[in-house]
Amino acid sequence: WPLRLLHVPSMTSYEWTEGNKYGNVKEPPYNTVSYTWGCWKLDRGPSLPVKGVGWTVPAVDENHFSVTDLQNLVKRISIEGAGEEGNKSVVEHVWIDMACIDQENNSLKMKETGRQAVIFEGA
Repeated sequence: WPLRLLHVPSMTSYEWTEGNKYGNVKEPPYNTVSYTWGCWKLDRGPSLPVKGVGWTVPAVDENHFSVTDLQNLVKRISIEGAGEEGNKSVVEHVWIDMACIDQENNSLKMKETGRQAVIFEGA
């Protein structure tokens, strides 16, 4: 299980606790998003509004995509099968690195980044 999952309806990043719990939810189904943001990372600017984190969520370079675009993406991937008619179910948790990996703790960041294949497989 990932160290954190983002609860999309509340935009809160919950830390994993014993029993594979995130907040009050045990073993929630989750979707993942993978993207390249490092080359567009800014020191200041608008960022995804995420509650429950102790680090600064990286700013988004709106020349490439906006915070609104990113919020819409996160909401869209929380709906499993969103592109398939008649096969839609809500998945309230999403793993996205900027909201689920402490961006200011390099050792933790490298460890969790190295687990991405397992995280993606669990989605």
